[in-house]
Order: sequence, then C-alpha cells, then structure tokens
Amino acid sequence: MFSAARTLTPALAQAFPAAHVITDTAEVSVADGPAVARAAQAAGATAIITPYETGLPAGAYARTVLGLPGTPVTSAVAASDKLIMKRRFRAAGLPIMPFRVVHSPQQLRAWAEDRDVVAKPLFGGGSAGVYRIGAELPDYRYPVLCEDAASVLAEYHVDGIVDDGQFWAAVSRYHEPMLTSARAQRPYSSTTIDPADSGEALELARRAVAAVRLRASVFHLELFATPSGWVVSEIACRPAGGGIPRALQLAYGVDLVRASWQFDCGQRPEWQPHEYRPIAHLALPATITEEQRARLAALPGHLETTRAAAGPGFYSATNAGCCYVDPGAIDAARALLEDA
Repeated sequence: MFSAARTLTPALAQAFPAAHVITDTAEVSVADGPAVARAAQAAGATAIITPYETGLPAGAYARTVLGLPGTPVTSAVAASDKLIMKRRFRAAGLPIMPFRVVHSPQQLRAWAEDRDVVAKPLFGGGSAGVYRIGAELPDYRYPVLCEDAASVLAEYHVDGIVDDGQFWAAVSRYHEPMLTSARAQRPYSSTTIDPADSGEALELARRAVAAVRLRASVFHLELFATPSGWVVSEIACRPAGGGIPRALQLAYGVDLVRASWQFDCGQRPEWQPHEYRPIAHLALPATITEEQRARLAALPGHLETTRAAAGPGFYSATNAGCCYVDPGAIDAARALLEDA
C-alpha cells in the first residue's frame, strides 16, 4: 500500500499498517506519475491512496498504468487541473465565472486592468496561491488561471459519494468565504444545511460530478451564492479537508474518508445515512490555549473537540483540531476564540 500524501495521518496509519508515504512534499504534479508508478511497482503495491489535492494526478496516473483500483487519471486530472475543470463545467452548461489562462505577469496585468480578478495556480488546493489581484502581482509560476471575481453572498460546500449511478451528498455553508478566511489566516467554520433546503445545490453537484466524469469516488464541491444566482467554483475527487468529514459523520453517519480509502483499494463503500442532525464546527487556531479548550467544552450544545498538529504555514484547512457543536452554539464558540 502506498499513499501519495505528505504524511500519513494517524487514522490512515491505523487502518493500513503496511502503508507508507511516496512523497513528503506538496510539490507533486502529474509529471511525477511515472516515478510514482515505478516506486509503487517496485514495492509490490496493491493500491495507491491519494488523500490530498497535489497527489491526485500522479497517484491516478500510477494506478492507471499499473491497473490498480481507484479514480483513473482522466477523471483525476479533470477534477484537479482547474483549466480542464472549468472547460468541462462550461461545456456542461454549469454557471461559472468568465475565465482564461495567462502565461506572464504582463498578461495577468492586462486581464486585471479593468476588472476584479482572482488568480490561482492550475494545480493546487487549500486556497494556496489564490489571490484577488491588486496593485502588486503575486510571485507566480506561470501559467495560472484567472477568473472574474464573484460577488459572493455566501459560500457553500457539497460533499458526497458517487458510485456507478448511486449518488449521495450533503450541503453545508461556510460562515465566511474561504478566501477571506485564508487571506486573514483565520480558521474556517461551517454549518450543515437541512437536506430539505438543499435541492438546487445538490442538482448542481450532480451535474458537476458528471461533467468531470467521476464514476466511483467521493467528492468535494464549492459553490457561491451571488446576487445573480449560483456559481460553481471547483470540485475535487477526494474528501474535504479540516473537520468537514467528521462534521458530516456526526450529521449523517456517513464516513467519507473511509469511503475514499475503500474506493482507492477497489472496495465498494456502503453508506446508510441516519436521520439528519444539524452540526456546526470550527477549526481551532494554533494559538488556542488549554483554558479556551475547557471553555469550549463547557458551552451548551458542545459535542466534541479534537486535537491536531497545525503544522507550518497556513492554508484554508489549517487547524489545531476542530470543535463540533449544535448550530445554536457556533457564534458563542467563534466569539470565545476571537482572542486566540
């Protein structure tokens, strides 16, 4: 068993004692696929797990050429290369923002001269390298994708499973747009949405999954609500980051992380959602104190608080653990951490 991850999570190491890491860097691209395939073949790997964005194309390439189970390279690239993804969305008639690829700082400056523009690497995750373009240009490795900035009223995420025609998904709302949280280096928070109020978002998720041709995979989709309606942002063929999978497990009893591993191992996940329970959660900052953890645990509506190593740097899902509460307690929990 090989994992195209930066490190093995404790849960992954426990579930697959024979697993070991192919790479410990986030700088992986589809061009590394042949090297991953050679390493996996030499080790006699029976499966390749790709839990993070940057390992998806290389891991999928390796499993495809070696005949191993899991998402094939064609779908993995379509769900991670933002240019291919946007083209697939556009061809499927999904609502997206106007976009183009730029190959130099001069092209980026020209595109952003008379419009509000967001730029991002073609490959990447966790809001890394995503910027609203202003007077100073980011130090990019070109080409990059540019798209008109949406007037975001609210940002949502849809997380689910597709398995040869079967489809299950759940909708949640971030408490502020993820780009806002990431730029302020403020941990995110999110609340699940009642399935009865999720119809439009779920239909867009079905269409997005079909557009990138996912057949047997978990997925994480991000949507914007704007004054003119829904806008589809991005999709990934992996579980969401941070505490989202655990929140959905508490809300529905569906374990998307385990389902992802099972798909990568050639197994057919089984999921039987229980009766919906609304759940809110927030990522904890690296500066959280033991006193603040104790105060969170004492809040009415508190369910559980986890611990994690925040690690160096900051990206959208960076956290020192997550706190899960009834939605009525989320404002109090966020206020408690304002000074963390």
